[in-house]
Amino acid sequence: IQDPINHWILLELSQAGDQVRHAICEYRFNDAADAVYHFIWHRFCDWYLEWIKPSLSHDNTKSTEYTRVAATVMAEAITILHPLMPFITEELWKEIFSGDEMLISSPWPERDVSGYVGAGEQIGFIFELITTVRSLRNEMNVPASAKPELVLLDDKATHSGWQDWIATHKDAMIRMARLKD
Repeated sequence: IQDPINHWILLELSQAGDQVRHAICEYRFNDAADAVYHFIWHRFCDWYLEWIKPSLSHDNTKSTEYTRVAATVMAEAITILHPLMPFITEELWKEIFSGDEMLISSPWPERDVSGYVGAGEQIGFIFELITTVRSLRNEMNVPASAKPELVLLDDKATHSGWQDWIATHKDAMIRMARLKD
């Protein structure tokens, strides 16, 4: 896996799985449901799928990686949702992944994401920047059709690699924040 966005989503998935496991062990089922909900809706759907969507129509290594990671995330998200919605997740598992075994007999997803923390920081910074631009556009009543240019000044308070991160993810930022440059 090469793309930092894929490292980020796998890190987020692992953290959500840990939160669900911990909440269930503590009999805090509402917290478990909340962790799954926030992961699926706010991380996977709102950010990850929107980020990768334009690349999926291409037939290249990047789109293959995105498709593979998205399928992995979907399978593991169904697995961590299983204790809360067993009948629905069993059907989803059977229909989507043609699982021969029942989902209940599958092991809890565990993966080593220790090497993905840097990608988590990088993508988190980019998402925070996009969210800030969107908020500023809304506060200043900038029409959706307008494509302003974004100028960033180095205040030395941010991470030292932020300029490289922006350069790496410039196209996605321009698209998701609706910028000209």
